[in-house]
Amino acid sequence: MGKPTGFMEITRQTSLELPPEERIRNFNEFHVPLHTDEQQAQGARCMDCGVPFCQSGVQLGGMFSGCPLNNLIPEWNDLVYQGKWDLAVHRLIATNRYPEFTSRVCPALCEAACTCGNVTGDPVTVKENERAIVEYGYESGAIHAVPPPARTGKTVAVIGIGVSNTPLLELLLAEGIRVTACDKRSREQMGEQAEHLEQLGCELHLGADYLKDLDADVIFRTPGLRPDVPEISACVQKGAVLTSEMEVFFRICPCPIIAVTGSDGKTTTTTIIAELLKKAGKRVWVGGNIGHPLLCEADGMLSTDFAVLELSSFQLMTMTQSPHIAVVTNLAPNHLDVHRDMAEYVAAKENIFTHQSREDIAIFNADNAITAEQSTRAPGHARLFSRQGEVADGVFLRGELDVPRCLPQRRS
Repeated sequence: MGKPTGFMEITRQTSLELPPEERIRNFNEFHVPLHTDEQQAQGARCMDCGVPFCQSGVQLGGMFSGCPLNNLIPEWNDLVYQGKWDLAVHRLIATNRYPEFTSRVCPALCEAACTCGNVTGDPVTVKENERAIVEYGYESGAIHAVPPPARTGKTVAVIGIGVSNTPLLELLLAEGIRVTACDKRSREQMGEQAEHLEQLGCELHLGADYLKDLDADVIFRTPGLRPDVPEISACVQKGAVLTSEMEVFFRICPCPIIAVTGSDGKTTTTTIIAELLKKAGKRVWVGGNIGHPLLCEADGMLSTDFAVLELSSFQLMTMTQSPHIAVVTNLAPNHLDVHRDMAEYVAAKENIFTHQSREDIAIFNADNAITAEQSTRAPGHARLFSRQGEVADGVFLRGELDVPRCLPQRRS
């Protein structure tokens, strides 16, 4: 700790923000940063207390206290105070892949857990210090693309550079794999993202002919693209392996997976399940069709955690594994502009339970004719829910009361 009395001598100071009526006129930064001297003084307010709750990242009563990423906050606060900005960058990116995002959108649980805040009423400006570090990193070049020292010789094509595939691309490139990213957007539409990927060693195929001359050992398909388009089919016939970010996640996920699909209510049901598990004190990872890719976070998961996923028919089309617990909310005609017919749509949805074991559980809507019929073909333990009648195994409404009724589970 550079200044033991800093928290008593220096008052909390944060950057100014441009008013909303100015922000809406452009996409520029709206934070007016502090002067370097002022920012370093804010770093001096960190007490470097014996129990740094700010970086603890523990769950108390189903809620996180402190940084869930376990950022080394007292360390880089002290380095900011000392003006050792390059070292501060090094300590920040040791635990945080995307500090340029977290320093802007994170709710700053670290500051809520700050001992200095509990003592003086004004916590250390952790989020502000983090943003200053990452901005210095980009301006000085301390944060830059780091291509791997050697290539594996394997080739991977990733189709679609979207929310779920961008972290995947960075992960593959970091492992020394030769990667081609294919996207129908132009280079102009890609903007700085195209330059960033090329700096990492990625080859880009962009524009209308983005699938032309497709050739790779492994192809990662974006969920919105049919697996049988001619270019992909030709590559698979030559021996390429067709997969997706979600399929690989199922193979390596170390914790139980609960997945939800259906024509309506997927997001709501997924969110409710996740929140119930959190209230029970479980650590939960939410992703899938909700838009958050989990593959790159799998190495941080524990066997005692739960992964709760929303899965679309597009994601399920080529799935060869099913979750430990599957939920099908309902099924009705949907996405028939992409699927050939209703039969293909239903068949894709059925992959959520088709590959389950006898010990797994599948939950179906008894009030929907399609899902009720599917429940008779579940390889695991099928349970039903209903608002219209009683079910033998599941939950139903009797008047205004929810009534659970469970039969003993089968044993293999």
